[in-house]
Amino acid sequence: MRKTFGAFGSLLIAACLTGFTASLPADQPVPGLIRVGMAQTFFHDIPKPLVQLVTDPFGGIMRQTTGLDGRLIVGGDAFEIAQKVESNEYQLGVFHGFEFAWVQQKHHELKPLMIAVNAQHSVTAYVPVRKDSEVTSFCDLKGKDFSVPKRTKEHCRLFLERTCLDGGPCGSKAFFNQVVSSASVEVALDELCRGNLQAAIVDSIGLEFYKDLKPGCFARLKVLKQSDPFPQPVIAYRQGVLSDATLAKFRDGLLSAHRIERGRDMMKLWKINGFEAVPVNYAQGLADCLKNYPPPEVAKVSRR
Repeated sequence: MRKTFGAFGSLLIAACLTGFTASLPADQPVPGLIRVGMAQTFFHDIPKPLVQLVTDPFGGIMRQTTGLDGRLIVGGDAFEIAQKVESNEYQLGVFHGFEFAWVQQKHHELKPLMIAVNAQHSVTAYVPVRKDSEVTSFCDLKGKDFSVPKRTKEHCRLFLERTCLDGGPCGSKAFFNQVVSSASVEVALDELCRGNLQAAIVDSIGLEFYKDLKPGCFARLKVLKQSDPFPQPVIAYRQGVLSDATLAKFRDGLLSAHRIERGRDMMKLWKINGFEAVPVNYAQGLADCLKNYPPPEVAKVSRR
């Protein structure tokens, strides 16, 4: 069951962000249908048929809560999604918070509609090591064995790669002796406790899950390095495309999804708190994120 949670958890969180069915062909025009784009970065290590299988049932939940019909279209990167929202090929886009900070620099008309939050309300990356490890800084991990578990969230991958550049400068594959693709966070942290790995990258949900699951093993670990909080994932729209009434219906429906039984079961089972209004400090969080994590091309130029 724990491995099943790991395999499907990121899929369902992404599906819950939109709740639209993907069962119709992406190029088939349907009057009144809201097309929602989501970047492939939400689905690391997930086969496409499994994405389809898991996301299909959520269309009914969204129709029940919002009264709207829509289609989730997964594929491409955040910049492609933003361009299609800008051109009205998609009416909404789903982005990681840091991705939204990147694309909003070019597409100024993109606005956040609402955010998705996890049980910890924190989008943070952690690098745990054993408490008895001689490693005292991230630079000490150079040449060591490191785990990036399968289905690791994109903000963790970004934090890891940028930290390796700061300590190298080089990417993770050159920085470490080997990068192990552990089957799950649990497997990675078990191996870390046994001394078979020197460190791993995990998010706040994974770390808390392991703490509850294996408190004795967790007590043998310490956090060597952690990121500042990233902005939460966001559902965004282009101003002037959808009416205010449609946007309000969509937003209010997602906010009330926990009131129906299927919605409550879904959020409880997959440890999702739900959806919230965009906080007043969200724009500042995006600005701070850009300082620490400039867009990929800008980051490359700044390190030449």
